[in-house]
Amino acid sequence: MIPFAAGFVAALWLVHQLPALPPPWIFAALATTLVASMVTRHPAALPAILAGTLAGLLLGTVHATTWLDRVVTQAEPEATLSGRVVDLPRHGERSSRFHLATHGDPPRRLEVSVYPPRADVEAGDVLRLKGRLYPPQGRANRAGFDREAWFYRAGLHGRLNVSAADLRHAVDDTAPGALRGALHRQRATLRDRLQAAAPELRHPGLVQALVIGERSGMTDAEWTAFLQTGTNHLMAISGLHVGLVAGFAALLATLLWRHVAGVRERWPRRVLAATAAALAALGYAALAGFSIPTQRALLMLLAVLAALLLGRGGTPWRALVLAALIILIRDPPGVLAPGFWFSFGAVAVILGLLQGRRARPGLREAMAIQVLLALAMLPLALAWFQLGSWIAPLANIVAVPLISFVVLPALLTGAGLAMLWPPLGGPPLWLGDAVLGLLVTLLQALADLPAAVAERGVPLAAALLAGLAVIFLLLPGRRRMAPWVLLAALPLGLPLRPDLSHGELRAELLDTGREAVVLLETRNHVVVYGPGRARDVESALLPALRARQRNRIDRVIVADGRLDDSGSRAAALQALTAAVKVERVLHRDERPPRRIRESGPVYRACRAGQQWQRDGVVFRVLHPPRGWDASRAASCVLRIETAGGALLLTGGLRGLGAAVLGHETPDEDLQARLLVTAEPAKAVDDGEGRAGVRAPTRWVAGTMPDGPVGSGAGGLRATSTDGALRLRAGTAWEPGAGWRNERRRFWQRPHP
Repeated sequence: MIPFAAGFVAALWLVHQLPALPPPWIFAALATTLVASMVTRHPAALPAILAGTLAGLLLGTVHATTWLDRVVTQAEPEATLSGRVVDLPRHGERSSRFHLATHGDPPRRLEVSVYPPRADVEAGDVLRLKGRLYPPQGRANRAGFDREAWFYRAGLHGRLNVSAADLRHAVDDTAPGALRGALHRQRATLRDRLQAAAPELRHPGLVQALVIGERSGMTDAEWTAFLQTGTNHLMAISGLHVGLVAGFAALLATLLWRHVAGVRERWPRRVLAATAAALAALGYAALAGFSIPTQRALLMLLAVLAALLLGRGGTPWRALVLAALIILIRDPPGVLAPGFWFSFGAVAVILGLLQGRRARPGLREAMAIQVLLALAMLPLALAWFQLGSWIAPLANIVAVPLISFVVLPALLTGAGLAMLWPPLGGPPLWLGDAVLGLLVTLLQALADLPAAVAERGVPLAAALLAGLAVIFLLLPGRRRMAPWVLLAALPLGLPLRPDLSHGELRAELLDTGREAVVLLETRNHVVVYGPGRARDVESALLPALRARQRNRIDRVIVADGRLDDSGSRAAALQALTAAVKVERVLHRDERPPRRIRESGPVYRACRAGQQWQRDGVVFRVLHPPRGWDASRAASCVLRIETAGGALLLTGGLRGLGAAVLGHETPDEDLQARLLVTAEPAKAVDDGEGRAGVRAPTRWVAGTMPDGPVGSGAGGLRATSTDGALRLRAGTAWEPGAGWRNERRRFWQRPHP
């Protein structure tokens, strides 16, 4: 089974790395090779690996073809749809969000956003809606959240924006998703009972996460505390939680068997305990909405229980492999989910650490397993999320017992009593909430310790070496392997070696929509031009900085917008300065608001004539001239000079400002090899329309300009079409084709 599973998982993963689905001849060649390996005398593992590879390729291709046949390919301004709500709706201050399984040909699952919120929408409701239908698109940056891949993994074929007035309830028993809707309606009922039983809990989001697997109610502070201490796995109902519930049910069944004669006569003890454990685990998994971690834990548990009942003894490795196969057969895109690899990776590490043990591990061994498990997951966390917690071993030693033996039993007891009568569930829920409050306070204190959290990317080679260290950690005689473990893990803690020479520049226009957010790197310094809005900082800029291990910014140039303009620029700067050290900020206002001036960096007005040099690269401000106000015509225009040529960043400059720039600036300063602008029209117009700028390569932040000019024509590219754009300039001039083109995947949809 294990060779088959290895080929299956590898092939399924490979399919999801391709820009297009594999052609038919690949399957014919694999099938021929498989038959030949079965006819000739090859090792038994080879036909199993080939069979798994063929099955993985075939399953991945069939699933992807079905998804592509249903996906929304172009926007529809007025789409009228009907369908059933098939998850727990999330009602916020501005909108309601939920997933909808639609009628029609083809049937689809859509992410629906309703503005303003409609609190009367519940799981299982059948709705008729009219709104704007969009393809499943997102931003394409090298680092950060990949929303397009998330749409594919979640099985969503598009998104629908609806006005609250255009949503109506309906009655239709033929609407799809009835079973899923009924399941989530029961989860919603339990959530309401929890709120009725204890309406003033301090941490209701954490309570819901542990009881019904719904984490949308967690606050940012709560999620950050668990994430930065490596204990966020406790907020996903997985093996630990399911195993505890199953064990508790088996214990109760055993006590019942010992003290009730009628039960002893009718049921063998092993069968009764296994049945009770399986039913309890199944019920708890249903409460969690059958999430991937819950499915993995449930399937593993069922496989082990089946082996015990058949008298074959526990086979944990086979159970783990079987659970992985069943999950991926049911949901092939799950091979892309971080949770899949973290879940199975953690269980594999635990099984490896317990390999060869006959006695049950004691308290000391259990604590050692927690420490080693946290260290083993660190490389995966740094490589995938650019976040690792050095304090995770200590935090888990404290948090795991508290959650397992105090919080979870109290909350589940309270939930069960609340279903009978809400006031009965109050005391246990209050107890669990109080302990959660103490735990969150402790985790926040641990996360605030110096160097407790590492927010940095790691190279692929360092991650692979750290993976080798994990393998050494699992080998017998791990104490003798300690020097090799430390040597293989050492690159995780080393800083990146500068890959830019003196006089070289790397410029990257991030994909943030219509905001020109440019990350400029020299050998030892960083300049940020933008920086956009707070959400651009969080979703694109900070991940890019962490991927390059840059924790200090020499200058931030606020290209457009006032610092007190609806608070958007001020919020962006606050988010940036809270995460990295910023030395200086250039902005268009003569004097920024007091709350900004007191945040740390030195603030100066951005004015023509300012110039500085970093690592052989010259930066010069060309606009606005002194005395201008902070209107849009006063965009900060930056010229960057390298040995290979010049770059010109004009931001949102247009109108009067563009005319003044062309009139007041010498012609040679307006000649560049690359123009970066947030105004599409300025990227294609000649002469005055582009302020006299001459540049063979032009990048647009946002959509392509109207007209006959296409992507790549005349050196014109746009982030909406090509994704984040990168240039390496110095003695050579190496512009990239855009992240979406460099890393094409079959599920990515062409942007307009």
